[in-house]
Amino acid sequence: LCGVVALSAPARLNGFDAPTRQRLLHEGRLPLPSSRTKQTLHVGSGWLQEQLDDPVAHDLESLAGDIAVPVLLVHGADDPTVCPADATVLAEAIGAQASVVFVDGGNHVFNTPNPFDINAAPSAQLDDAESAIVQFIDSK
Repeated sequence: LCGVVALSAPARLNGFDAPTRQRLLHEGRLPLPSSRTKQTLHVGSGWLQEQLDDPVAHDLESLAGDIAVPVLLVHGADDPTVCPADATVLAEAIGAQASVVFVDGGNHVFNTPNPFDINAAPSAQLDDAESAIVQFIDSK
C-alpha cells in the first residue's frame, strides 16, 4: 500500500443524539431519507451496537492516526452531509503525510447525480476531485 484516497470522509461515527440512539436501539432500525436519491434508506441497530460495544475500534480519529502512508482527503467545500471541517480533523489526526483538497462548490457527491448517467459529462466539481486524485497517484 503506497497511499490512501478518501472522499467526503467523516471524522467520527454516530452523529445521532442520545434520544435518536435510544430510539434506534429500541426500534431496531430508523428511516433515513436520502436527499440525493429521494429513497428512504434504513440504518440498523447493529451498526450502533457495534460502536457501543467497542468504541476504541470505531474511533476514526485514533484509527486515522495509525495510517503510515500518504493520505489524500478530498471533500466538497459545500458538503451538507459530512461537515468539510471533518477533512481537517482527519488530516490533523493522520499527521504530516496527510493532504486535504477542498473542492469549491462541491457537495457530498461532488455535484454528481445518483444514479449517474454514464454518458453524461462529469460536473466541474467531480472533474476537480478526479484531478486531485490523479495528481496524488502520479506523485507516488
